[in-house]
Amino acid sequence: MWSGDLYCLVMRGGFVIPAECVPLNGSVLGTAKGTWVIHVEEAVRVQGTATVLLNMSLRRGVRNPEDAVVTRRVGLMVPSTVLEEFRLREAVACDIRGWLEGTDGDGFLDLRTRYQEAV
Repeated sequence: MWSGDLYCLVMRGGFVIPAECVPLNGSVLGTAKGTWVIHVEEAVRVQGTATVLLNMSLRRGVRNPEDAVVTRRVGLMVPSTVLEEFRLREAVACDIRGWLEGTDGDGFLDLRTRYQEAV
């Protein structure tokens, strides 16, 4: 279970986590394809597991009015404990950066096994 300010969970068939409680929300990523801002649209802790499902949009160009805004969507599954520790959140941000640089379009990242030791 999350602690401190992150314990903003509401029961609704699972645990819905308000986007503002997800530390990745609003994070800025610099990549070879430009600067992207992470916007968490939905976050759910899967009931009976230590997994969080995040649906996010990644937007490029929102920080510079001269650039055209580009939006990509990514779903992300991670152990909930990953979002509690800065170094693990930073590693997830690096995984998202690698995905942005290595692919085009929308997608999904299942990082549960990558961060299994964090559970």
